[in-house]
Amino acid sequence: MRPREHVISPLALLSLVALAACAGSGPPPGTTAAPPLALTPTVSAAVALVPSAGATASPGDELPAPPSTAPADLAALPRDAAFYGWARPAALDALAALVPDGPEMRAELTAWLGRQGTLAAALATFGVAAGEAVYFAVLPPAVKRARAHLDALIAGAPPSEPRADEPAVAALVRLRTRPRPGADLVGALERTLAAAPDVHVVRCPGSGAASGCPAGIPGLVAAATARHLALALRLRDGWAELDLALPPYTPGSDPSVARALVAFAGAPGGGPAPERCAVAPSAGAALCIDADRTAELGAAVGWGKTAYVVMTVGVPPAQRRLLLEAGRDEAARNLELAAPARRLLDDGSVALTATPGMPGATVRASWTLAPPARAAVEAAFGTERCADGAGAASALFVPLLAAFGDPGPDYARPRERLEHMKEAGWTAYPIAFARIWPNLVRDDATLHQLLPVGDARRTCLRTADGRLELVQELGPAR
Repeated sequence: MRPREHVISPLALLSLVALAACAGSGPPPGTTAAPPLALTPTVSAAVALVPSAGATASPGDELPAPPSTAPADLAALPRDAAFYGWARPAALDALAALVPDGPEMRAELTAWLGRQGTLAAALATFGVAAGEAVYFAVLPPAVKRARAHLDALIAGAPPSEPRADEPAVAALVRLRTRPRPGADLVGALERTLAAAPDVHVVRCPGSGAASGCPAGIPGLVAAATARHLALALRLRDGWAELDLALPPYTPGSDPSVARALVAFAGAPGGGPAPERCAVAPSAGAALCIDADRTAELGAAVGWGKTAYVVMTVGVPPAQRRLLLEAGRDEAARNLELAAPARRLLDDGSVALTATPGMPGATVRASWTLAPPARAAVEAAFGTERCADGAGAASALFVPLLAAFGDPGPDYARPRERLEHMKEAGWTAYPIAFARIWPNLVRDDATLHQLLPVGDARRTCLRTADGRLELVQELGPAR
């Protein structure tokens, strides 16, 4: 069975949210779009957009809806995801204006959705109001099975086919929202995918009664397959759920991929642990990243990409094994990066507050301080320290990094580790933000690459309740 081609568009929306968590670093190269201490292996990111008192909606749009019960809604998502979060269309449009390469990504997404202009307008065709939250979870493929498939190729043996009852190795994505009553979601899905020659959408009345509709998915109203993905759309209790399976080795039309969707539909809920997604329900967009699951996602996707390139572009057999081994080792950097010998912090969060129609924003980030560094950092920043002007963050981070101290023996050569991040791919960046930026940062360039410390009119650092907090005011001077 041939590895499949990589896919970008279906998960680009999640990448836009991820950019908010790493604002100032730019989008990680090679985005495929598509999130420790024995404490919490996660980092959360939130963006809250607060309408001004006199704000009015654009024609056809709506102001953000009142806050929903985000914790309960997140708990309806499956467990063990690399990424959890939500995004409101109005918030995504504001984010696109604030993050690096955001306008270009917004243009790509709206074109993929068959529209031009704002994401709020594009998503309105799916019945999603501008202020309604679209919740999501991204689960990594089964990493051991993904590794076994690549190892078989390296050994020159044909990878084992899935058993008749076994789901495919696949990354799994769920998008969940409350559409307007009467919204024609199936029609919108058909129109969006009509331009793709290899995609076939099937309407599914009766939860799988029609040919091409996987049986065993409650509330199923449509299904589709493509060369590199399969999806299922279902409606239940006023909610719409779109599940995607992205297999790194198997064609989307393979029966094992349909089995992966059926198993995913029946996966128990529970979402993230409460302490791992401590973001305000009023946020316009939120992202919570489990660094361990993100490492598994990056490794498995990297192995699939390696297999596809080597096995489908005519690499001579004599060189095939060397290239497969090199790709295997580079993708495995994700797993290595996620486990530093000396963990200095964890459970990071970042919040961006903006007012539509007004310039500027406030970034608030915080991390749980780990025992090896907590006392020294609290001693240095127990009282808030601030600096004004662009570039002020650098002056504040010099004493902070001194307080963090020894980065650990595996980070004694930070330039080497930065090269490992490049080898690992885009998933190394959320891992770095969540867990290892104090181990890596030695100069301004690296600081600006890994943290939201771009141009700001004011920057403050402080510690409170065992956490390190960063507050930045962005935009023109007042």
